[in-house]
Order: sequence, then structure tokens, then C-alpha cells
Amino acid sequence: MESTGATHRYSRPYKKNEQAHIENFNKALRSECLGDAYYSTSELAEVQQKVDEFAGHYIHQRWHMGLPDMMTPAQFQDWHNRDPKRAKVALEKVYG
Repeated sequence: MESTGATHRYSRPYKKNEQAHIENFNKALRSECLGDAYYSTSELAEVQQKVDEFAGHYIHQRWHMGLPDMMTPAQFQDWHNRDPKRAKVALEKVYG
């Protein structure tokens, strides 16, 4: 992850607004990718592949209501890299 320039950010415990994006991803992963199935350790490679594919879809193709103009996370990151001030203002309009 660090090779892409990304950094870890730790959220404060019991601050639900800081956990919302993580919880939203976890819910989508469970409901849209893994379902209610139970997997054995022998299926780990197959499940990991499914999760990796879902994560790619989630980041690059799935639009998000919590981002301006229903962008994908990849689109927003690209916009933020090009124009961080406008991207921040747009997020403030969405979140108040």
C-alpha cells in the first residue's frame, strides 16, 4: 500500500462517523460478494480472489452516494490529486 503513496489512517474508537466508510464497505462485501455462505480454509484462495475482484469493482466501477456527483472512489482520488481544494469543498457540500 505504501508503494502507491497511500498511508494508514486510524480512526478514533466509538466515533461512528469515522467508521461509516469502513462499515459501508464491510456491509457491501458481505451482502454483494460473500453472502451468508460459510467457507472452509481449503477455499481461501478462491475467496481471496472473489474479494480482490469485488474490491477492484468497488473502487473503480461502483459509484458512491457519499461522493460528489456519485463518483467512484478512484474518480474522486484522481480529482483530489488534480485539484485538492475543489475536491474538499465538494465533500463539504455533501457532508455539511
